[in-house]
Amino acid sequence: MAKLKATEDFDERMSTLSYNTFDISHDYGNTVASGAWMRHNKTAHLYTKSAWSWIGGITINVDGPASDMFLPLTFGIEYANGTIVDLMAETFGEEA
Repeated sequence: MAKLKATEDFDERMSTLSYNTFDISHDYGNTVASGAWMRHNKTAHLYTKSAWSWIGGITINVDGPASDMFLPLTFGIEYANGTIVDLMAETFGEEA
């Protein structure tokens, strides 16, 4: 928080706050969401191949008639065997 208060530049403060808030929610999501549910014995169930995906980022509110934007910061998929694939570069380019 001290670093956030250290700058007088309003835009920089808002940007830093947005990224810090994303980091907090991303870390929280990683503690409560896991693919462990996919690795249980599912022989009695119709669906035995499971995967889940996630996307996270920052919504940028734009003044005026322009549309708001979404800045993706994480995108991936986890398969039932525990394999995690980061899809950021493949989906949004190497700069992502």
